[in-house]
Amino acid sequence: MIKAKVHKVLYNGSDQLFTWGLRIFLIIVLVAALIHIKENPIVIVILSIIIGVILYFTSDGEYLILRNDGLLYREKYWAFWNVDTFYDFKDISSLSVSGDYTIEMDTVRTFIPGYQKLDPNKIEIYFKNGDLKQISVRIYKNKLIDFIDLANEIIRKK
Repeated sequence: MIKAKVHKVLYNGSDQLFTWGLRIFLIIVLVAALIHIKENPIVIVILSIIIGVILYFTSDGEYLILRNDGLLYREKYWAFWNVDTFYDFKDISSLSVSGDYTIEMDTVRTFIPGYQKLDPNKIEIYFKNGDLKQISVRIYKNKLIDFIDLANEIIRKK
């Protein structure tokens, strides 16, 4: 098996303090609920299932991995589960970036109460068959632009 050369990796870890704080809070609520399971078992079971689902799907971050044969998008959940999506450069005509998620806008949003919710940036993948796929990522736009420029350069060489 031939390993593909990795050109660049972008990583956006979720807000670790918030993520782990949420997980600890939910585990405490779950334990407190389970202590009282005899009092109202149906509600406790439903609450436990909801908390379990939230804990299971709390993301640890996302990776964009630029290889010489394609683009790998990885969503990481906890330490043991990844969801990988691979886009082969043989099928892609070009890539672009849209959105306003920059460090400046993120800072403004953080320090001004009530400021609008900041949508993630989107990587637009244009396929040779005319299809378009968008990937929403919480990676700052300046990093994405450099990443996409390098990816488009690799695509042009193919």
